Amino acid sequence: MFWKLASLSASSPVMEFYDSMPYLMAESFKRTTEVAIKVEAILDRDNFTLEELLDEEEVIQECKALNSRLIN
Repeated sequence: MFWKLASLSASSPVMEFYDSMPYLMAESFKRTTEVAIKVEAILDRDNFTLEELLDEEEVIQECKALNSRLIN
């Protein structure tokens, strides 16, 4: 019958995507953590400039994430 849904094989692109989800989520978390650490390192210094802070490419994302040390 033409309407019968074919079962997904273990090597299908959909299954490969689902199998890679834990890895993708871990990599995303790792990158987010690395960015936060870079911004925190700048904020921990006694003397930093606004230019140094703005040179960090993800500083806007940290503002959107409501990093209280950055906003206040």
